[in-house]
Amino acid sequence: MGAGDDAADVLRLAEADPRKTAGVATTIRDQSHAAHDWRTESIAERALGIAALHMADLEAAVGHLRAASRLAIRAGSAEQAAEARLRLAFALSIQGRPHQGMHEIDAVLPELHGAARAHAEAQRAAIFNHLGQFDDALACYRTAVPALRRAHDHLWLQRVLSNRAIAHGYRHQFAAA
Repeated sequence: MGAGDDAADVLRLAEADPRKTAGVATTIRDQSHAAHDWRTESIAERALGIAALHMADLEAAVGHLRAASRLAIRAGSAEQAAEARLRLAFALSIQGRPHQGMHEIDAVLPELHGAARAHAEAQRAAIFNHLGQFDDALACYRTAVPALRRAHDHLWLQRVLSNRAIAHGYRHQFAAA
């Protein structure tokens, strides 16, 4: 198993067990940095950012996700940079800077297709939820759900359906929720 495989595994670990992620991702990040493997280092930084998000360390999350985006650009991976910026958008929103978060999404949205675009729509909807703009959130969810189903992206689909139910609940549409 190479560093790239380890990096993909650490992204899954960041979602499943964020506390275990720090040591593993830090090792991968440091090894990748020494090898000038910016792509893998970016993935490790994104994993650290995701783990920090799950543990409510927003300052660390923002720092790691910004680093992940910069490294992805350095590696020539616009798709990886976009994934990092989508997570950054959510972190900024939770941190009380939803308009900056929306700017991050707007900047990458034109370049995204398929599941990656659905992730962006889902993040945009989550920010609209935080802003209390439930009609806008529901419009984004209507775009994201079919694409996530086609991609068999069950983790993101679960998130979207849960968040969509919250938006319906705030609108007192309990049957739809």
